[in-house]
Amino acid sequence: MSQPSFPFLFSPLRVGRATVRNRIVVTAHGKGYALDGLPNARMAAYYAERARGGVGLVVTEATVVHPTGRHRPGVVLGYEPASVPGFRRIAQVVHEHGALVVGQLFHPGLVAAGQLSLLPVWSSSRQLGGGSEYTHALDRDEIRELIRGFATTAAHMRQAGYDGVEVHAGHGYLLQQFISPLFNRRSDEYGGSLEKRLRLCVEVVDAVRAAIGPQSVVGLRLSAHEFADGGLTPDDAAEIAQRLEATGQLDYISVSAGNRASYWAGIPPMDLPPAVFTPFAQTVKQRIRLPVVACGRINDPAVAEEVLAAGRADLVGMTRALIADPELPRKAREGRVEDIRACIGCNQGCVGMVHMRPPITQARAGRRRRAGGHGGGAGRRRARARGGALGAAGPAGWPGAPGRAGAPPRRPGRGDALAGGHAGQARRARKAGPRSDGRAGAGLRARGHRRGHRRAARPPARARRRPAVRRGLLG
Repeated sequence: MSQPSFPFLFSPLRVGRATVRNRIVVTAHGKGYALDGLPNARMAAYYAERARGGVGLVVTEATVVHPTGRHRPGVVLGYEPASVPGFRRIAQVVHEHGALVVGQLFHPGLVAAGQLSLLPVWSSSRQLGGGSEYTHALDRDEIRELIRGFATTAAHMRQAGYDGVEVHAGHGYLLQQFISPLFNRRSDEYGGSLEKRLRLCVEVVDAVRAAIGPQSVVGLRLSAHEFADGGLTPDDAAEIAQRLEATGQLDYISVSAGNRASYWAGIPPMDLPPAVFTPFAQTVKQRIRLPVVACGRINDPAVAEEVLAAGRADLVGMTRALIADPELPRKAREGRVEDIRACIGCNQGCVGMVHMRPPITQARAGRRRRAGGHGGGAGRRRARARGGALGAAGPAGWPGAPGRAGAPPRRPGRGDALAGGHAGQARRARKAGPRSDGRAGAGLRARGHRRGHRRAARPPARARRRPAVRRGLLG
């Protein structure tokens, strides 16, 4: 049987003045790891693991550009000069493994309401939801200040060694709130026609380019469909992309979907088909010459290859697939597709649990330092080989055990089957649990017991000292 080949997926691509080694992108996604608003070793270790796994481009999480954009704990405050050392550490570890790194710039706008922003800023003044909160319409001086915040944050990333930045103008955040006719009710030079609604975005892109120079990559994230009457459509997005390309300041456009009312579109769940929104990227790609990034349940190398081969995009965002298995690119390139731990679109660890728990299929996400990965430093401990037993054996617990215990544990479970069953997962999973990747499950012994998991064999005393918790869908 011949090994799978992915010639499009693993071909290099010129993006601006940089070259990406392959077409696989980790798109920006929040993790809430920042402490006091600053990037840290935990973030560096997370990105290093994806770069080491073989991705071409890492886009770091949405980074706040102004104090009015502090919308929740754990975000990175890129306007702070103190962020530069943390950015530098991320750039170093990503480059060490051969990937490019781009930082995403954003302001949440009205999304900051009721959280850490004293008075949320927006394109228009408005009472929110009939409650006691109001947004504040930015005046011209505040717009100038906001633009300087984008430029300052971009300069900090460039100073730290990032290859470029990505301006976030999608997902219902501030720049999309100006672009979208659903939100923008201004009557000045920033409201009305598409040209006026797009003005702030153009001014931000111009300022960012001026701040980091022609050698750096500048991209833009765009929502191509708002799924609302009177909202942006793929044809609108294509026209917006054309106008932005005409500025001569951009090197790529990343196409997603949705706003805050249709947030599901930005992270499509398991009941939607793979590559569900790539036609939107294709609509944009047909109207511009810049490289286009597609995303939306591109969870398998074969799916990604088909998207690229069909000309629907030039690069593919595979973020949740890379959360589930950071080594996906390497395994696909080596023909070890059956070893890939698949993303099933459960959204449990990346959305539904708001990052409070690891994903169903990847217990190690965000815990790489504890597992002896990159960026550990002084706190790293040598694993001691000892026996162990798994108290549960869902698709997260089973592969998580070897890295935790250091020796083959027993797995109590019903018969020989993995636990963690769920009807929706079963339909979509395509063997979502661990496969023979040389570590996950290697040497583990399954020991069946009675229905209900109530009479599992008691693990040896030395294994009871420090239980390894690997929660699944139901905790």
